[in-house]
Amino acid sequence: MPWPLKDGGAIAMYYITSGLVEAGCNVTVIVPETLKHKADLNSLPRHVSSVINFYKLPIDIKITIWGAFINLFSKKPYYISRYIDKKFELLIKNIVEENSFDIIIFESLKMAPYVDVVRKLTTAKLVLRSHNIEHLIWGRMAETTENVFKKLYLKHLSNRLKNYELKIIHHFDAILPITKVDADYFVNHGYNKKHKVILAGIDFSRLVKSNKDIEEFSLFHLGALDWLSNQEAINWFLKNVWPEIFKKYPQLKFYLAGRNMPQQYMNLNIPGVITVGEVDDAISFINHKQIMIVPLLSGSGMRIKIAEGMALGKVIISTRTGAEGIEYSNYHNLLIADKPKDFCDAIDFLMKNNEAIAEIGSNAEKFAQENLNNTKIIKEMIDFLKEL
Repeated sequence: MPWPLKDGGAIAMYYITSGLVEAGCNVTVIVPETLKHKADLNSLPRHVSSVINFYKLPIDIKITIWGAFINLFSKKPYYISRYIDKKFELLIKNIVEENSFDIIIFESLKMAPYVDVVRKLTTAKLVLRSHNIEHLIWGRMAETTENVFKKLYLKHLSNRLKNYELKIIHHFDAILPITKVDADYFVNHGYNKKHKVILAGIDFSRLVKSNKDIEEFSLFHLGALDWLSNQEAINWFLKNVWPEIFKKYPQLKFYLAGRNMPQQYMNLNIPGVITVGEVDDAISFINHKQIMIVPLLSGSGMRIKIAEGMALGKVIISTRTGAEGIEYSNYHNLLIADKPKDFCDAIDFLMKNNEAIAEIGSNAEKFAQENLNNTKIIKEMIDFLKEL
């Protein structure tokens, strides 16, 4: 769902949808509505809602033991099969048959199961917008988890996803990976059709930077905490980094914010850690904090929250996995930390060099303006689609 802007996926979808509209494209959006992503279309900005053709249909993607068992006999991984819905397929068929599209973009691997159905109904070029490499997320999570049974399950899921993902990409006329890392992976694994890296862009008219009332000694993490990779990251940071750095700087505060926060985080009782939950205004929240923490251990693709944080001039400490897709310069426009000691050293450096916070934040903002402008990125995308 491209609205409301409650998580990185929704924000990325909004930027690409609004960007295409503003570039003069005639845009139709067909989207499954899940319990996690309910659309409030009445609050969609008028300049977008008045010109797109928007269709949504509720589907049930909840995970069940029976569903997981039945899926063992399916060729499609459970992660994918949950998004296959006959009514939604019929909606797609009806809309494709009633229109003459030039390009049909499938946003993420979750929509890929419908490619063969659509292929039979249209001469439009079919393009996969790859937000990440799904099986790498689960494979990386399998490597870092300590629970033996969970590790085995995640490896099984990753292998099934890999087989599906590397086959289904050949059913498209082109792919639009979100990072060069992802593009190189697909090419190295046999993809030889057209492709172009299209980063997640930033709409600077939406992001209003403010340097007023920034809380000193404030660290924060903002992300959807119903996403397992974010949970893994926060658990790792709280266990391996926070105790050491808080011992040295007891004036520090670590704010934990995000939608759909599990109760385990609401009940945290750790000195210096403040659980915020879902914030009403993410931009205002980011503006009033000092240092963004992104300790992702498993993931793929590009983190839209890092892009927005850079655009707002924040100094960010991230793992290499978290910063994928950003051509950063370490300790210049972003700080990289993969181990607990690296995080502690990075925070220690910033606490001892207050001027570095402003300088690195300024460099981050400049990088975002030069490389992540949504208007520029959408133009590159349209030029590629015209050639296709």
